[in-house]
Amino acid sequence: MRYSPLMLSCIAVAVLSACTTMDTKRPDQMYRNAVMNNLQKDNQYNFSGEATIKLQDKNNLDADTLALTQTAAPAAASVPVAASDAEAVDAAAAVAKEAAAAVDADSDADDEESHHRERTTWNEMYDEVLTEAGRYPLVQSFLKNSNVRIEGAVDLPQGKVEMIPSMNMATSNYGMWGRLPVQVDAKRESILVDTQGYAGWMQASLFGSDKKLDGIKRLEEGALLEIKQPEDMKERYPVRSLLRAMPKGLEAYLNAMEAEKFSLQPMDEYGRELRAAYRVQVSYDAIDSIKWSKALLQGYNQEFLRLQREEPETGISEKSYNEVKSVLLLGAMMLGGDSNECKKEDDSAAAIDAAAAIDASSSSDSETTSEFQKELACSSADAFEEMKKEMGDMPKVHEDLYLSRTGRVLGIQDRMVMVGKKSPQAFVYVSRVKMHDYGNPKFTLNPSKQATVSLWQLLKEAQSPEEEAVDVASAEAMEAAAIAADEAVAAYAVEAAKPVKAKAKKSKPKAKKAKS
Repeated sequence: MRYSPLMLSCIAVAVLSACTTMDTKRPDQMYRNAVMNNLQKDNQYNFSGEATIKLQDKNNLDADTLALTQTAAPAAASVPVAASDAEAVDAAAAVAKEAAAAVDADSDADDEESHHRERTTWNEMYDEVLTEAGRYPLVQSFLKNSNVRIEGAVDLPQGKVEMIPSMNMATSNYGMWGRLPVQVDAKRESILVDTQGYAGWMQASLFGSDKKLDGIKRLEEGALLEIKQPEDMKERYPVRSLLRAMPKGLEAYLNAMEAEKFSLQPMDEYGRELRAAYRVQVSYDAIDSIKWSKALLQGYNQEFLRLQREEPETGISEKSYNEVKSVLLLGAMMLGGDSNECKKEDDSAAAIDAAAAIDASSSSDSETTSEFQKELACSSADAFEEMKKEMGDMPKVHEDLYLSRTGRVLGIQDRMVMVGKKSPQAFVYVSRVKMHDYGNPKFTLNPSKQATVSLWQLLKEAQSPEEEAVDVASAEAMEAAAIAADEAVAAYAVEAAKPVKAKAKKSKPKAKKAKS
């Protein structure tokens, strides 16, 4: 059967349409696919955006923003809290506060428990901050006219990411402005920073040198400050493995996000400005963020260990790998362990962060390692439970992901409303970022055309001859001490073996004399 060019064209259109059709019944999957595509395929682009915090009257909030203040369960999110309910909550809080004060008056033995009973809720803190901000017109003027802006470029195939944050603090007639361009270059294994406007401050605050350093002069003339591993440092770190493990970490993060937290929303003004076809929203709180970050760390650690085991980097020592894993372990401790590990010793599914951060094969005592993992999991889980108590009533973040018809990310919007129970005002936080110039990112910093100044050279230049001599002498002394220690150990081993040999030689003549 032969197909005409027209039929082939129709088939091609149909196939392409099928490929780009979005499953609008699964907004969570739309979100996951878009983010992963942005990391693996559409990973060359520019971005720009800004973030603001405004002080607004509750009565002047639009319906969409007002809906963000609701903290009830998703099914009842659109139902406002009745006045009587709010009064009941306030009354209950007052009773609880009085009871806590009475208990504290009776006993001061346990300061930690007293602290938890007296802790201020986030709503109460917002009331205090909003009340104070309302008293000073200057603060209101600053909030109205100030913002934080961000622009930059991403080129993941080339291993380059550039960010240029800028802060604008202003009132209606005066203000301050500053920015700090930063570029991470994986191929150079370096971080570049444009410190031209801050070089004088670095001279006075960081180095404390009276003389004008040549490196500082070059920075003031436009050279870039380069932060990288010193050339004389023998130990190298698995930078490539650290970067390669990131997609698996992000995938674990996305998979940990519950489907019920996503929704497909009607297009808003910002989406129409971006010419987006879809607006996918995810609402989450601080606890959700920590939980998902924990999943990211677990997935990241597992992939990092796999790369070390199956695809180790040449020239990287076991010591360097272990130092990196110790940092990852610290992250596991901060994000909380698996409480199941404390309750079910025989539950193999109760994997914990420490198990991913520590390679059991690197430990000669697996039993000790297991005990350490269990102890870490229990302590981390307890800390996480305390964190949940402290952060449980924080406001939710509502993130909108704006997509094209093909699923490409066009922009992101984050919103959060901080309200008290008594103050008539509210803090409204909004951040917006848009992606553009896909396939042709433009970078501001160019080390091939701009001179660079090494941070380590600058530190060495700032040292006085006396300090440098002391450092050299200290390094030589440490090296000599290490050599002496090795020699002492070797000498001790030789001396320890000598008596045994001498004793054996003496025993033979005695035996011969006895026979004669």
